[in-house]
Amino acid sequence: MRTRIETLDYWIYDNDIIEFKAEFNELLDKYYDIISQYNKLKFSNYTDLITFRYSMFNKPINNLPNNIIHLTFGWKFNQQQSST
Repeated sequence: MRTRIETLDYWIYDNDIIEFKAEFNELLDKYYDIISQYNKLKFSNYTDLITFRYSMFNKPINNLPNNIIHLTFGWKFNQQQSST
């Protein structure tokens, strides 16, 4: 069975996935410490586990931690990415 931790802005699954909820649309700067603890980063198209809503996330992403091996953007993402 999958383990899930829920916060106001995101879910954490099985100690390797951090998934931001559909309403989330903030700069990631204050979340880099928590993101660096996981290797999969997702921006969900769901507000909960049942209710579909297009992901609102559309902010620049710069310098993601090197441990991210899987990155999934939601519906509205349309930004350049930088790793420098």
